[in-house]
Amino acid sequence: MCVKNKYCCICAEKKKETPKEHTCYKNFNGASTAMESTIITIHHGFKQSIDVHGLIYSRFIADGDSSTYSKIINARPYPGITVAKNYCRNHLLRNYCYKLQQLASNTQYIAADRKKLTQEKILRSRKYICDATKLHKETKNEDGLSKDINSSVFHAFDIHENCNRQLCKHMDLADATNPFFGSLLWQKIKTVAAQLADKAHSLIEDVDSNVVERFNGVIAKLVMGLREASSVARAKGFNRHEVGRFYEALTVKYDIDASRLYNMDETVISTTTNKPPKVLSTKGKNQVGIIASAECGQLTIYD
Repeated sequence: MCVKNKYCCICAEKKKETPKEHTCYKNFNGASTAMESTIITIHHGFKQSIDVHGLIYSRFIADGDSSTYSKIINARPYPGITVAKNYCRNHLLRNYCYKLQQLASNTQYIAADRKKLTQEKILRSRKYICDATKLHKETKNEDGLSKDINSSVFHAFDIHENCNRQLCKHMDLADATNPFFGSLLWQKIKTVAAQLADKAHSLIEDVDSNVVERFNGVIAKLVMGLREASSVARAKGFNRHEVGRFYEALTVKYDIDASRLYNMDETVISTTTNKPPKVLSTKGKNQVGIIASAECGQLTIYD
């Protein structure tokens, strides 16, 4: 794994003078947006894949970021081999649905037409495309997939004359005289489908970046932090029985009621003698305990 860091707290404190000798983790000076492409292209990426892993990455699964792929092409990591670019299936379909949803909410088009472009029809078109991808995946029939993608919007609006009979058995047809099918919105819907059909060569590969996304999801749930130390005495003493005895002594033996109690725990002084090590914990967890051998001193209750 390669990590790029633009910040060092010690160097930042000593901007006008030479910082003391320390382990500096700052190893990147470029733009933050260029970190990903730099790592993928140069550090532990394409240019180092043969030396580090003994592999040639012949395909790059992209999510629409063209800058990373252009850097890979310019770097020419493998002489005589051009790295192919495949779009992530999930990214293509998500963008397709998003564009149709944007059309449905665009007030540039007539409201009556926009109401016909429902979420149900969008998902129906998406399902038809997914089924077509599975159908043509084995034979690598890009032309067939491209044709079915263009037909998916017709299928969603119950125009089945151009449907692939392996995917659709419906024979009923929508009213072709409906003004909607001559509207500007309908032309735009077909354009969105055609744009996806142009990427049939990637969609037919049926690849995605789910493995990477899942890995990033696991990392995002974990944070590096310090466990908060609790002494053995405190761990043993803080239980239902001991706490009950404590308050019974206050109220019965010393005649102290709740209005005369003050919390003096926030001393800003460490109550334990040893410094706990770092620990991995789930993100959002405020406190992770560790049993320490002893406390530095005693806290006193003042009445």
